[in-house]
Amino acid sequence: MSDIPKQNHTVPAKAEKVVSGRTFTQYFTELAAKYLHSTGNSTYKVIYAFLQEKQPSIVDADSVVSDNACGPCVATAAVVQHLGREPARVEATDNVQAMVDAAEHRVNAMGWKHVKISVMDSHELKFPDETFTVAISNISVTTYTDPYKCLHEMLRTLKPRGVAIVTAWKRFGASELIHAAQKKVRATAEPMKVPKAEYMREGYLQDVISKTGFKAVHTDSVSILCQGEEIEGIRDFILGDFTRSVRQDWTEEEKSRWPRVVQEVVQDEVASYGGIRFDAWVVTGTK
Repeated sequence: MSDIPKQNHTVPAKAEKVVSGRTFTQYFTELAAKYLHSTGNSTYKVIYAFLQEKQPSIVDADSVVSDNACGPCVATAAVVQHLGREPARVEATDNVQAMVDAAEHRVNAMGWKHVKISVMDSHELKFPDETFTVAISNISVTTYTDPYKCLHEMLRTLKPRGVAIVTAWKRFGASELIHAAQKKVRATAEPMKVPKAEYMREGYLQDVISKTGFKAVHTDSVSILCQGEEIEGIRDFILGDFTRSVRQDWTEEEKSRWPRVVQEVVQDEVASYGGIRFDAWVVTGTK
């Protein structure tokens, strides 16, 4: 595992500063209320597209599902939509209280009866061994302090022959737009760094999951488009605090050009793909 460094969890006990001097806890707390808008539903679309495409289906009406670092119940919503009903049981967990509150609001609004939401750290799941038939980590593995520990917790809590589904970005559409806009404003600008960009490399996530102890590890990829109002959400995300560090040393004239340039690169992306394109790796492994 020498070539695979330790990673940072969604909200580590000693959180690192990642966005404009804020900790992960602060950042995700602020993001919770507008998560679906800011992501353009991209994270939901990724897991839903995979579930729809994968045959035979990994989940069914009898599945007992663990939705790790669930945010506002994103993967759970995809599972329910895919099945056309709730599975037998879902335990959705996140260690940001605001995300749990958003998830509970969604559960209540949808009238789901088999979904339980809990504040819980993915490093230390409070479930017995061999609880679940399916465990999902959707666009979260790059935010774990120790991905091996979190993935091992998924492995521990899966029943024999249970399946883990782990997704990570292959092409993060928002960062592609940010990089293009940076170059338009200042040709010499260093592209904004994508956290844990090594996970975008082919085979990297599969290697991590294999070394965790999963068997029959397999990689798929999915591509999705964000369109209509979803594009507005992603544009708002790019114009917001997420890119504040990019603009901090710009002149006032350069800062004033940023909204127009972002709009231009969004229009170019839509002209090329019909929307904002996101590609993701989807790796499955069996206990």
